Amino acid sequence: MSKPRQMTLLFLLLAPFLRAAPPTWSLDPTEGGPAVRVRLDETGSLWWKVLLGKKTILPESPLGLLLAGRGGDFLQGLVFEGESRRSFTEDFTLASGKRRKNHYRFGELSLAFHNQAGKKLVVLFRNARDGAAFRYLLPGKGKFMLEREKTAFFFSPGTRAWMQGWRRNYENLFQEGLLGKDFDPGRYVFPLLVKYGESAGPWALFTEADLPGNYAAATLALLSRNTSRLGIHLPALPVRGSRPLATPWRVVLAGSLKDLVQSTLVEALNPPAETKDTSWIHPGKCAWSWWSASKSPHSLARQKDFVDFAASLGWRYCLVDEGWKKHDWVPELVRYAKPKGVGIILWSRWTDLDTPEKREKELSLWKSWGIVGIKVDFMDCDSQEMMAFYEAMRKAALDKKLVLNFHGATLPKGERRRFPNLLTQEGVLGAEHYKWSSRPTPRHNCILPFTRNAVGPMDYTPITFSAKTRKTTAAHELALGVVFESGIQHFADSPETYRSAPYKACLDFFRQVPTAWDETRFLGGYPGKLVMLARRKGKRWFLGVIAAGDPTRGGKKIRLALSGFLGGGTWKAEAFRDRPGKKDGLVRETSTVQGDSVLDLPLKKNGGLVMIFTP
Repeated sequence: MSKPRQMTLLFLLLAPFLRAAPPTWSLDPTEGGPAVRVRLDETGSLWWKVLLGKKTILPESPLGLLLAGRGGDFLQGLVFEGESRRSFTEDFTLASGKRRKNHYRFGELSLAFHNQAGKKLVVLFRNARDGAAFRYLLPGKGKFMLEREKTAFFFSPGTRAWMQGWRRNYENLFQEGLLGKDFDPGRYVFPLLVKYGESAGPWALFTEADLPGNYAAATLALLSRNTSRLGIHLPALPVRGSRPLATPWRVVLAGSLKDLVQSTLVEALNPPAETKDTSWIHPGKCAWSWWSASKSPHSLARQKDFVDFAASLGWRYCLVDEGWKKHDWVPELVRYAKPKGVGIILWSRWTDLDTPEKREKELSLWKSWGIVGIKVDFMDCDSQEMMAFYEAMRKAALDKKLVLNFHGATLPKGERRRFPNLLTQEGVLGAEHYKWSSRPTPRHNCILPFTRNAVGPMDYTPITFSAKTRKTTAAHELALGVVFESGIQHFADSPETYRSAPYKACLDFFRQVPTAWDETRFLGGYPGKLVMLARRKGKRWFLGVIAAGDPTRGGKKIRLALSGFLGGGTWKAEAFRDRPGKKDGLVRETSTVQGDSVLDLPLKKNGGLVMIFTP
């Protein structure tokens, strides 16, 4: 055989192995955080994965969109056009939250593709010290109709997860178990917490951020009990809109539990504030009568009692809940409260504000009475149309200079950076459920700081001493005022309960505790078992500890090194703890401690502890 024929035959034999490898891209770690790897396979389908060091945080998982009509298939057949990269920083201040001043450095990778019809899709990836994220961009002009997202999260079988079953207002307990074994098929909601390996982790928390007003909020779909793959589910499909479109960020917080709890990445992925004047936006404590007496919003006299109680403790707000609209005394209540330094917040059903005309009419009227904020309730939906309402409501409240609270609501997605008047949001199974069940368990409380409250403000309405079905101790209840972050903290019980002998030590706590923080530090704990958090305002530190079960069982001691947040020096310490030898109630003790000492924490079963440290 001649040499040319030998070469031809060799080429034909090797041809299948000489084809160009499918293109891949890498976004290397930023400040020691996770790396992102992206791959376009032989079918033109897109995949991504997230790594933290040598650990796989998200195994390779599919990406893609399917639009209606010719040229709408971005699931396969994608052709790479080009890439761009950049590194940049984000510095921003939050009116309320875990940390007032925030700094992030991002790495960014933008990948452009076209499909077989020549239509363009851009996928944007970012990473930072505590997480990674991606979003789809549809450039150009014209209408679109989205039929589904191919986005899914593929996990290794046996990955431990904490997931909340779908409920339209996000008011369910979290389940803990192994993916591919312990979870029934069905819908679940963000955030999704997962753990890899032993208790040290690493850990990851999945959620979304910067949801535009022309998209739907996503939930998760588990197709069978023996799968560990969760797909994106969008309600009320199709999603309709106009190009250009930027979908929400799909976010993966990654690292230790400390990294997750202290993260403000969800806010960092949102646009800057739409107003430079935040002088009128004040986080604060709020008196609230509905929990202890649901008919009280019908009574002017009873609302004045709650205003007086708020004024006696230096609280900023009093919320008048459902029932006030049948009466005409709100302007009188505002006049009564204003010289006492208490602002009135009014409740409203969302359907009374669901058009521009209704919003202009009602908000202008209420503003003329002198109210300072609104609580909007019963949206109970994640559809594209409801997301448009949220967007319009945030803008309308900002224009009228009203602070805002959403109830019966979806999950926060970092919007308080863009709308600093959005101080809190429900979307959680909170203390109101004590009125008809015992579902806010100690275990539930010890999961929320790692899940729901890790991604945004949470209007749980804590500290319900008179709840007959609670399994928590009094100090556990009190500690929720530190452990749970909310720009408006609605303390739910009555003045009479708070002033009663078993609990009256709480009044000293109520006078001092802030609702917006300069710094937050996670000091220890585990989802469903124990939480130890320290939050700083100015020069003072507030320590909140809650437990589920008996944390000292078997003679175990719960120890806390104060150097983890105080550093050193001498500090005055005020401790609020469960009464020794008593079934219920609080005691307050003062002492002097050194900032580098180690404390043994006196925790009861389902108990808690609050300490306030002053230099």
